[in-house]
Amino acid sequence: MTRAWKIIPLVAATVLVTAGVTTAFAGRSSNDGTASGRSVTAVKEIWHTHPSIGAAVGDGWVEVAHSSIKVSSGGHAIIDVTADVSGYCEAGAAASLNTSCGIRVLIGGHEAKPVNASEVAVAAPNSTTEGQWTIERSSLPLGAGSYPVVVQHEALGDTDGYFGVLDWHIRIDRIAV
Repeated sequence: MTRAWKIIPLVAATVLVTAGVTTAFAGRSSNDGTASGRSVTAVKEIWHTHPSIGAAVGDGWVEVAHSSIKVSSGGHAIIDVTADVSGYCEAGAAASLNTSCGIRVLIGGHEAKPVNASEVAVAAPNSTTEGQWTIERSSLPLGAGSYPVVVQHEALGDTDGYFGVLDWHIRIDRIAV
């Protein structure tokens, strides 16, 4: 009987840890879900006017802006990022395909939720689409640490496409969980 009382807590702890790990991995792989917090505990804003940051087709993801935000020891937080970018998406005269221009947010080196770059503009061959675009992305609850936040842009299409960023404003909110 004494041995059974020693084994039961061990089995119960193993089941709880396994369930917690399974839930954590399931939450990280899913693109659906919810997260809620108590209050905004920090706000960081960065911006730049006329940086002339370009991404040509084939360049891959090009950084627009970066910063970082900390979650204090013993704390947990959701990081919410709003990126407001203005510029132009261009498909040159030699383009045979449309150029698609996208923006994404990385938090702690991982693409923020929902995990998909936001296509913000499309330009037909030999045309330019100008505009101002805003996307918002969030992390799952994160533990203590410093988390880099990176906003990137990319142009997709054939070799004569380009995504030029003229101005940007990034707001990073830390929301206590």
